[in-house]
Amino acid sequence: MSSKLPQIQQLLYRKYRPWMMVDYSETRFKELLSGIKTVKPKQLELFDVEFLNPLSFKRKFYKKLIDSDLARYLNDIHSSVSGSKSENQKKYHVYTALSRTIKDYLNATQKLLEKRELNAELLEPKNSKVQKGDNVDEAYIFHYLKHQLIRTYLEISEAYPKHRKLESLELEDLYLTFFYELAPDPPVIIPTLDKSDKSDGRYEVQPQPHAPVEGFRYVRFDTEPENLTNLCDSLRKNGLIDEQTTAHQFRKLFSGQKVTDPVTWTGNASELYYLIS
Repeated sequence: MSSKLPQIQQLLYRKYRPWMMVDYSETRFKELLSGIKTVKPKQLELFDVEFLNPLSFKRKFYKKLIDSDLARYLNDIHSSVSGSKSENQKKYHVYTALSRTIKDYLNATQKLLEKRELNAELLEPKNSKVQKGDNVDEAYIFHYLKHQLIRTYLEISEAYPKHRKLESLELEDLYLTFFYELAPDPPVIIPTLDKSDKSDGRYEVQPQPHAPVEGFRYVRFDTEPENLTNLCDSLRKNGLIDEQTTAHQFRKLFSGQKVTDPVTWTGNASELYYLIS
């Protein structure tokens, strides 16, 4: 397999395989996280991945490892294509990226997901509770890798449509061809232009500030209100709702009464969907 993604290769085959690091503490993952250099894209990105927030240093480490390696690889592709002296050289770089490198890593990720039995359902609540454990962390890591590899394929394909030797696979085809599954609904990979109508990535719990709507009714609103306070604190702590949100304002959403003071969602759309589900 190509060594153009060395960190991801370590994740799939060598020292960074999660099951080889089960004894690592959160402090150790925090140290490893600080050692990964942030790589910024040299070219405007056409797609974004909206995935669950990594709510542990372990997940943050692997997310940054994947992000930095793929960002570096994309920068190298753009540099190679722009520096090519002929159209054939440009086509070679694009073909190699799409039909060899990315394809190989997609296949490797699929085989690992299957071998480790890392179904996406592990990331969904079970009996109204978030699932935990090493296998859940593995599911998070490798499903995130899956989405980011598909995004990288699309980035290259859409950036160089005239230099593709073969017909490009669309988003739905990529999920079906490599992972035998339908594309997620709601989508995880979002064209960046589709996000232009969202204000700073913020989402309100109602259509219009001047149009009150009925809030949810929490069945234990009267007997266990502290549960809502704890949820509010957790969402604020993890950067999913505006940090100025008060517990009273948040609890009002679950009172069943009309909501006139909305809570601003600062996570992404898929996380909001996850919370509501």
